[in-house]
Amino acid sequence: MKEKINKTNVARLLDKAKIAYQLVPYEVDENDLSATHVAEQLGEDIAQVFKTLILHGDKSGYFVCVIPGRGGLEKGGQGIREQEM
Repeated sequence: MKEKINKTNVARLLDKAKIAYQLVPYEVDENDLSATHVAEQLGEDIAQVFKTLILHGDKSGYFVCVIPGRGGLEKGGQGIREQEM
């Protein structure tokens, strides 16, 4: 029997939009949540790993960000002044 993978909200949105994707399960290391660590654990090139962040701007509402594994966000970047993570 195939192991069941719990779908994220993003996976549900992709299903609804009929966009093909593949979920790849991995063990979460609470001491190292970096995309670089995940790429190493999966044997993937970091250029193929992305982070999904949800930010809440002080006046702009919510932002959904898909960032390359080596990338990041800085406070004040792209018009985001205050953010909660």
